[in-house]
Amino acid sequence: MSKTLRILIKKELLDVFRDKKAVIMMLVVPLIVYPLIFFGVIAVMSSIETNKEEQDYSVELLCDDDGRLEDLIREKYLADTTNGALPGTSSDAAITTTETATETTTEETASTAVTEQILLVDEYEAGELDAAQQGELDAALQAETLDAYVTTEEKNGTIYYSIHYVSSITNSSYAEELLETIIKELKENETKESLAENGLDAEVILNPLYVETEDHASDEQSIGSILGSIIPFILIVSLLMGTMYPAIDTTAGEKERGTLETMLTLPVSNQEMIISKFFTVALIGIISAVLNILSMVLIGIYMVKLMAGTGTDVFAGINMASFLPAIIVTILSVLVFSLFISAVTMCITAFAKSYKEANNYITPLTLVVMLVGYLGFIPNVELSANMALVPVANIVLLIKNLLLFKFDLKIVALVLISNVIYAFAAVFILSRIYRSESVMFDDGRNGIQLFERRSNMKKGGIPTTGDAWLL
Repeated sequence: MSKTLRILIKKELLDVFRDKKAVIMMLVVPLIVYPLIFFGVIAVMSSIETNKEEQDYSVELLCDDDGRLEDLIREKYLADTTNGALPGTSSDAAITTTETATETTTEETASTAVTEQILLVDEYEAGELDAAQQGELDAALQAETLDAYVTTEEKNGTIYYSIHYVSSITNSSYAEELLETIIKELKENETKESLAENGLDAEVILNPLYVETEDHASDEQSIGSILGSIIPFILIVSLLMGTMYPAIDTTAGEKERGTLETMLTLPVSNQEMIISKFFTVALIGIISAVLNILSMVLIGIYMVKLMAGTGTDVFAGINMASFLPAIIVTILSVLVFSLFISAVTMCITAFAKSYKEANNYITPLTLVVMLVGYLGFIPNVELSANMALVPVANIVLLIKNLLLFKFDLKIVALVLISNVIYAFAAVFILSRIYRSESVMFDDGRNGIQLFERRSNMKKGGIPTTGDAWLL
């Protein structure tokens, strides 16, 4: 590398790191924002689950079943009730349902009590409801003074339970789940009692056969299957986001600042200027990808420790050294893909005259890359020789296959070489763009003139290429 090229790369790096937007996207987002979002989601989900367990649910039982459902609730959940009316009109009756879960550790056995509450309401007698009563109950559901009510209908000696609730209301939806679980248990108990009364073995009748599955995938393959869907998507998106802002800054940013003309007056060749910009964008893209992976690793370590605290060790018995070949090839894939995506983003943003315009131009590329990145989540998409030539898709499927321990040296070589060729082709196109004065020093009249002010149009002008593409 010549001294001039080293000076140019240093200059480009300084320009990029002076840009607050680039620094934020490279450092703040992956190392601070992503973990904050992750831990925020965990905190919200934990709060929701805690709230579900502590919330009171108002339920009206209008069941013509000789009180079997209510008796099960009383018996199983150790309930004490008194008659009441709809919430807000009279007194409520509380049933505190208590389930006891036993947790066994190597040192001691601890019992953890999990409590839920159902507030039973006794406003109407069981039986068929008239229109006014039905309307009052439905209004109570919508007003959230009643979370659910249960009715019954008998057909041919069989009792059909109907749970009425509002799915768009969280408490009502959870009350429905709770009631459905209790009714399923009632059904199972009734079936077993009926079979026992007829002298039949309930276990044999209800479970005439059992199915067991034996998974022959190794622990490494199971973990690789999960990582193979997530890691490729994170890598390509982080590389794109990492290269996008420096690419905009080194192309459209220079035009907007008016420093490109100064650069061209220096004793620097066109190739040296392009190569310095190209390697700067690629380097920053790799740094951004590494920081994103580091952030994910830290989150993963936290999750492993969290699960280890509950007695679950996900990585027990996994030989991490078996992933070493996949890691090495993945690093090579990241390097070659960073070259390709850097050249492509620079080719696109070179046509923009301002930072804002470059952001608009790069949006379609972002959507395409993210859409293709979802191939990692689609099962049975094979990395064939033809697919190995498709940009972005080949990297996604290659990393996925590597994590699944599917090694095909010919396919690996084809993916890496094709990305290098695409990168050089994009750099060649970029050099042609930088030789075009109409692109680099566009005065704004060579774009789409259909929306141009009349005062800016010259007599005898003809439609531009942009107008032709739009039409």
